[in-house]
Amino acid sequence: MAIKLNCWEALKCNKTQCPAYLIPNNKCWLISNTLCYNNCQDIYISKISLCLDCKVFNKNITLSSLKETLRILSKQITEYRYEFKEQKNKIEIANRDFLTALLEFLEMLERISKGEYSRRISLKTNNPLLIELTSKLNSFAEGAQKIAEDHRELLADVSRHCETLNRIAGGDYFLKASEDSRYEIAAHLGRQINKVVDSRLKLPEDQKTADDKAESYIQNLQDIIEFLPDATFAIDNDKKVIAWNKAIENMTGTKKSNIIGKADYAYAIPFYGYKRPILIDLLNASAEDIEKTYETIKRKSDAIFAEVYIPSLKGGDGAHIWAIASPLFDRDGYKIGAIESIRDMTEFKEKEKMIIDVNEKLRLWANDLEQRTRDLVVLNEMGELIQTCVSIDDAYGVISQSMLRFFPSFSGCIYMLSDSTNELVIVSKWGDELKCKNSFNPPECWALRRNRMHLSKKAIGYLRCKHLSKEFSGDYICIPLIAQGDAIGLLHLQMSKEQTSPFDLEMTESRQQLAVTIAEHISLNLYNIKLRETLKYQAVRDPLTGLFNRRYMEETLERELQRTRRSKSTIGLIMFDIDHFKRFNDSFGHEAGDTMLRQIALFIKSNIRAEDIASRYGGEEFIITMPDASLMVTKERAEKLRREVKNLHVEHGRQHLGNVTLSFGVAVFPTHAKNWELLIKAADTALYKAKAEGRDKVVVAEKIT
Repeated sequence: MAIKLNCWEALKCNKTQCPAYLIPNNKCWLISNTLCYNNCQDIYISKISLCLDCKVFNKNITLSSLKETLRILSKQITEYRYEFKEQKNKIEIANRDFLTALLEFLEMLERISKGEYSRRISLKTNNPLLIELTSKLNSFAEGAQKIAEDHRELLADVSRHCETLNRIAGGDYFLKASEDSRYEIAAHLGRQINKVVDSRLKLPEDQKTADDKAESYIQNLQDIIEFLPDATFAIDNDKKVIAWNKAIENMTGTKKSNIIGKADYAYAIPFYGYKRPILIDLLNASAEDIEKTYETIKRKSDAIFAEVYIPSLKGGDGAHIWAIASPLFDRDGYKIGAIESIRDMTEFKEKEKMIIDVNEKLRLWANDLEQRTRDLVVLNEMGELIQTCVSIDDAYGVISQSMLRFFPSFSGCIYMLSDSTNELVIVSKWGDELKCKNSFNPPECWALRRNRMHLSKKAIGYLRCKHLSKEFSGDYICIPLIAQGDAIGLLHLQMSKEQTSPFDLEMTESRQQLAVTIAEHISLNLYNIKLRETLKYQAVRDPLTGLFNRRYMEETLERELQRTRRSKSTIGLIMFDIDHFKRFNDSFGHEAGDTMLRQIALFIKSNIRAEDIASRYGGEEFIITMPDASLMVTKERAEKLRREVKNLHVEHGRQHLGNVTLSFGVAVFPTHAKNWELLIKAADTALYKAKAEGRDKVVVAEKIT
């Protein structure tokens, strides 16, 4: 519990300069023309709690100074509200601009991830993170575009060489391959094809037997395949390996000399570690059978292609590959084998995954930003609604509805500290099947013990608060409501039973911070409402007895008289005081006298109607206003009070203060007076007549004109 300072200590002024401290009879700093009033009135909101417990304040407060204070308080609240709305508008504009830039970024990122590498992002934003991401993504797109353009050009050159090779294999020996290319490997391949063809044309015709032709064809094929950039191998009709180029040696680690001539699926071992059919073995299968059996394999004309991940490649690190297989034909159109080309797509896949991951992170970021924007709107709405509430109960209803919008997957409640019992009591709750006590002592909650948020998750065995029901075993969060350094309540949230999402997904760090922010707003708003109700209570209530004060009684009586004139009804008024009260004070002391006044007030409250208004008129004098009461009803009520007060047993310091008697004056509007001033005067005159006639009696007033 925080130590309460005296007002001059909290306001950082010298107590020797404080009129309220130096001069006992002087008014407090709320009163006009005092030093503190002139210097400190502008920070009234933050220091009013000091005054509520101040004897000088309670003794000397006047209606004029209280009205002035309420006016300044209202002005400051208006200024705070205007400043809050200005800040809210700035935040909304910034969030809107940021979200627009982020959506544009995501749209362009999606296009680039689909292969549109020529796209560039140009965002009009000052956000450093988006600027950095934009720069990196543009650089990546430029590199990817260059690689893609180079790749397409190289593939086009190699494709032309393959077409030339197929035509030469078909017998067109006079066809020449192009030796012009920007890429040396493609130009070299063209030269090698032409060299092989030229050497073949120089052989005498009679030496070209069928075996020589076949051997020459295979040799030509091996020479050409050797220079292909993709990992490539070929097999004959007996599934013997007849070609195995340098690129596939590098990919698998298997040398040509160890694989050429081997059959029985030996070519699968470098890829999978054991013999099995692979893509090249599925050339004879129909497109329907392939699609039914293999989801990743597709057929196009005579060729089939697939994209797969092989874990055993690259020394066990694994690799993503793209492969295409097609049949081999001689110049007469007879199938003599098959060829398969394999391309390592690992680097491309990694870049693709990086783009997907970045895209997902940005999507989550955008969703989080949108959620925060929605939460900010709800938070502002809740604050505005609470500020318009006329009572603390109205504010509790606003909080319940707002919390359902903030945390739809959670049940929860608001506990408030009771001044009378020092227990925390539920004042507002929401959700289904809330499992916690209706009231508990502060030490039963770890959040109140530590004066900070307490998060309890069953999975990691966090300490659990004793204010939860025994049957509840789920995850929850408690946040203390703190105002002016003291805990005034508790915000409690627990997972609903029907919720299937994990607690960590529903209560992320950002959502935990949101809950803390909400608790701070609730604390401030509830404290301000209580402060406003306290000021209102002090403005209309007598601080000693809790009855209405004289000013409130006079205003209410005047208003009731106007209503009564319209309805042509009556108002009864009872004025009474305690007999021999001065002698009572002299005998037992003023503190005992205060005890007597409080007990009389409690006695009155328990013996009047709900619509009656009991007030302390001054000193030991009291007035009861009875709307719509006739003279007979008013007099009977006064007689009942006079009789039953004698049974009142009052003690102070374990000492019985003796029996009490009351004297009453009764007047009724419009029988005895035409306005409220004369009505009070008529009752007052009747009261003094009762005292003059021996006290302990009821006297009806005479008409005053």
